Amino acid sequence: YALFFITMASAQFEKGDMVANFGIGVGGYYAMGNGYSTKIPPIELSGEYFIMENISVGGFIGGTKSEYEYRFRQDDYETISYTYFNIGTIGNYHFVNKDKLNVYAGVRLGYVGLTTKYDEDTFDYYGIDDIDDLDARSSGILAGAHVGGRYFFTDQFAANAELGYGIAILKIGVSYKF
Repeated sequence: YALFFITMASAQFEKGDMVANFGIGVGGYYAMGNGYSTKIPPIELSGEYFIMENISVGGFIGGTKSEYEYRFRQDDYETISYTYFNIGTIGNYHFVNKDKLNVYAGVRLGYVGLTTKYDEDTFDYYGIDDIDDLDARSSGILAGAHVGGRYFFTDQFAANAELGYGIAILKIGVSYKF
C-alpha cells in the first residue's frame, strides 16, 4: 500500500532544476587531533544543476580554520594557525527523488589549499632553524565521495545532511531549490 503512494509521488527535481546548499561540518579531515582547536568550523557552499531527473552536476567552495599550540617548555606555548580552502566540482546520482525526500550519492574533485600563520621570530628564539619543518604541506588535489539526503519542508526549502570525504566527515545544513 505504501509502495503505491511512493510510486505515485512526483519527483522533487526535474531536468533543468537548480539547488543551492549551505552546510556546517562536524568532524574534519584537516588539522585535527591532540593540541588542535577549531577556530572556524568546516563550512561549505555548493550548487547543483540537474542535467537529468536523477543526475546533477555542480560546484563547491568551503573552508575551515584550526590552531595548534606548539609547546616549547612547561608553560610556554606558541600558536600555528592553519586555514584550509576547498573548491571544485561535484556530480550526484539521486536514488530517491520524490516529493519531499531526495537521497543521493556522488563524487567530488577539486583543489584544497592550505595557508599557515605563525610568529617566525618566536621559533627562531627557541633555536628552531627551519620553521617550515613544522609547517603542514597539504595543498593539492581533493578527490572524495559522499552520500546525502534532503527533506523538503516547503517546495523550495529543505534540511540536508551529507556524509563522506570533503570538507568534513558530516555536514548538516539547508538547501534552496530554484
